[in-house]
Amino acid sequence: MATSRAVASAYVEWKRQQRTGLRKLQENRLPLYERTAHMRAYCSQVIPGLFQTCSRS
Repeated sequence: MATSRAVASAYVEWKRQQRTGLRKLQENRLPLYERTAHMRAYCSQVIPGLFQTCSRS
């Protein structure tokens, strides 16, 4: 229940901030982006290179 409330609260807060436009939100996060040295992403539908097979004709 607590997690559900936290998610709902975060969504409401995001919508409130978004009402004035995204420019200010993006500018607020720019310093964090500039300090980022490594960025990682996870995609559950991509097979890592070691497990991929190549079919050649």
